[in-house]
Amino acid sequence: LEGEITGGARHRSTQEMVWTLLAAQGLLGNAPGLSLNGAPLDMPVLRADHAALTAGQTFTNDSADATEITLTTSGVPLADPQPTGYGYRLERSYYTMDGTPVDTLDVAAGERLVVHLEAYSSEKNDARLIVDDPLPAGFEIDNPNLLNAGDIKALGWIKSSATESTEFRAERFIAAVNMRGGKPVELAYIVRAVSPGRFHHAPALVEDMYRPAYRATTGAGEVTISAR
Repeated sequence: LEGEITGGARHRSTQEMVWTLLAAQGLLGNAPGLSLNGAPLDMPVLRADHAALTAGQTFTNDSADATEITLTTSGVPLADPQPTGYGYRLERSYYTMDGTPVDTLDVAAGERLVVHLEAYSSEKNDARLIVDDPLPAGFEIDNPNLLNAGDIKALGWIKSSATESTEFRAERFIAAVNMRGGKPVELAYIVRAVSPGRFHHAPALVEDMYRPAYRATTGAGEVTISAR
């Protein structure tokens, strides 16, 4: 479960990200004391595409004080992300409604599956966690309360942890949950295959809200949904 924070990167907590956003809002319309390629920057936030970055950009600090620059990049990876973990490990598995494990996500439209998420900690500490599981484009969440009501007896071994908050969104499942004494966190929900096609399956994430460097992801993959 242990790992290193590569490249000296430092993850910010949810509070720090809000403070940064508020600071940027306060600076809007004010010159930040920086120049880009010799021209003063009028805004504290700059967005550049791949062509502009490839051509090379020159930042100059025109003020007498040190200035911190945050660089955020986004793009499509060349290969499927592999599972990662620092302080935590996250596992995502699928089951049919009768409790049979599903190893390959190759299903028919209309079929329902149970998504099972388990988060493990390398420490025996309390923690406040966020679990974020993006849905493949061909899936939608189906009847969120069915598991909690205990109506699926074949999956009675799944003991979902008590959550502080749960969101069943159109494109993802999100839960805020308290980990007690490092005991594993277990969550489950039901999805239905609705759109035939072949879809990317993004990694799920667990993150410690107050120690954001402590996080883990599952691997990525693909989902194939065939027409009935």
